[in-house]
Amino acid sequence: MKKPPENLTLGHATAYVLLYVAKYNDGESRPNEFHEILKSMKYWMGSDVNAEEIKKILIETDEWFTSGSNFERTNMLDNVIILIINSSGENKSIVREVFEDCVRLCASNNDRYRSILNNDTQVNEDLLKKLFQEFPLLTILKRKFKIDN
Repeated sequence: MKKPPENLTLGHATAYVLLYVAKYNDGESRPNEFHEILKSMKYWMGSDVNAEEIKKILIETDEWFTSGSNFERTNMLDNVIILIINSSGENKSIVREVFEDCVRLCASNNDRYRSILNNDTQVNEDLLKKLFQEFPLLTILKRKFKIDN
């Protein structure tokens, strides 16, 4: 696996997690998932970061991600999640929001969950259970992000 980008940022770490979810939630990355990744990255990078910078971060992260074996990608996932947790300090809402982006990314694969993407509905326990059953990776990520409920 290639080394992480030299100027590794929280943006790279977030992009890595999202790319991992896009690949491993169902075995393939789809255009709808890339749309959700881009939307999330725009949110996390803020309005003061231009589209070219976001594109650069996504390309660097994708090259880094795709250079690894499945085993290396999973090990690196653990490392970038730790980076996100440590960078968030006392602000645990950051960790929860990154995880929620992973949930939306998985939801983008099924029209049944379109209301989550459009923020048309409150995400309730029953809806989450269905998502977690359909995409078991979410249960693993919830544990890795150390999210209680």
